[in-house]
Amino acid sequence: MLNLLPPKQKKELRLNLLNQTITIFGIAVILAFLTLALLLLVVQAFLDINLKGVESDLFSQQAKKEAREIDDLERKIKNLNKELVFLDSIQKEKNTFSLLLEDSAEDIPYGVQVKNFSINKSRQVNLRGLAITR
Repeated sequence: MLNLLPPKQKKELRLNLLNQTITIFGIAVILAFLTLALLLLVVQAFLDINLKGVESDLFSQQAKKEAREIDDLERKIKNLNKELVFLDSIQKEKNTFSLLLEDSAEDIPYGVQVKNFSINKSRQVNLRGLAITR
């Protein structure tokens, strides 16, 4: 191939070729950055969607945990209420005979030996025993 162009045109052709190469390279770099930015936006959107899903799962798990804790507390309260009702029924059925026994013991004279002491629910006292004198 013969190169018959003057040096000034050769220089202009080289500069044009260099300009085209730099322009193509610049466009390629810009396209690469735009592609990378687009890819990063897609990844960010994907991560945001996943984050929202994880957050909703976390909230639902916390709600389930709180519901289980509330159920456990309600069950404990019901058991305590049953125990309190039971204790109240025992307390209502309880007879305080200790004061009656104390009063009866003070009324028994000296020399009387008590063999049997009974109290019924209507607070009647029956004493049986022996006395030196009638």
